[in-house]
Amino acid sequence: MQPGPLIVCLLGGDAWIDTNGLIQLQSRLRSFRFHFIHHLKQSCMKKIFAAFDIFGGGKIYEPSLSPQSSPVTVTSFSQPHVLQTRMKEEKISHGGTVMANLSPVRLDMGHDGVVMYFCPMKSVQVLKVIAEGDGNNIPVEARIEGLSVPANYTSGLYELENIELTSNGAILVKATEKTRWNLIESEIPVD
Repeated sequence: MQPGPLIVCLLGGDAWIDTNGLIQLQSRLRSFRFHFIHHLKQSCMKKIFAAFDIFGGGKIYEPSLSPQSSPVTVTSFSQPHVLQTRMKEEKISHGGTVMANLSPVRLDMGHDGVVMYFCPMKSVQVLKVIAEGDGNNIPVEARIEGLSVPANYTSGLYELENIELTSNGAILVKATEKTRWNLIESEIPVD
């Protein structure tokens, strides 16, 4: 008796069913099942498709063993006018560059990345003047350069230490080798 098309397909087309072949068939099916499950774990299980992401579609998340960092951005809702006001209070003017601490800033960890907000900011602490300003007005627009946070950070209020703050064309908040984030208050209660 010859095997049906499904068994021939699974076994590569060279299987015959008889008393000895039944044992061989069981062995091959176990081997097939092992390799099939192993293949699923290796390829399919490592990738999670965002099937329900209506707008993004086709996004793939591939877990990594090393912790990742997320770049920090600002949006039109980040309220850079608050940063501008705090800079004016510290007598920083257009063209000036300082090393400073910003406290507090709000980080919001969302689906689209990490956004920094200046609305809760109480102070700009100038640590060092790198370049004096020209006395003109500070621009309203703000940009971020090189800031990122570790993946395990949560939304909340942070003190941003040791950044380079420049006001020429736009306010530039730039990371340095010594830049650190100090959590002041987390949105998620810590037990």
